[in-house]
Amino acid sequence: YRESANEAGARKVGELYEFYPKKLSSETAETVMFELFGDDYSINSAMFEQGLLELKKNYCDRQACLDCEIGKVVLGRESEDFRI
Repeated sequence: YRESANEAGARKVGELYEFYPKKLSSETAETVMFELFGDDYSINSAMFEQGLLELKKNYCDRQACLDCEIGKVVLGRESEDFRI
């Protein structure tokens, strides 16, 4: 199997996105981070920040806390498979 130019480019972009060092650039992400984790965690990649924004959009904004593994932990209803 030989990787095509498009696949190689996509892989490189994914690697940059995952490991690109950064601090939070979004006020929304800062708020979500603080509300979920307090001061105990820090953002170290663009991918982590995007994940926070996706969690907010897909769970917090829809008030679907118990459908979210992090929401279950925050509300004290931890699942067997997930712990922060």
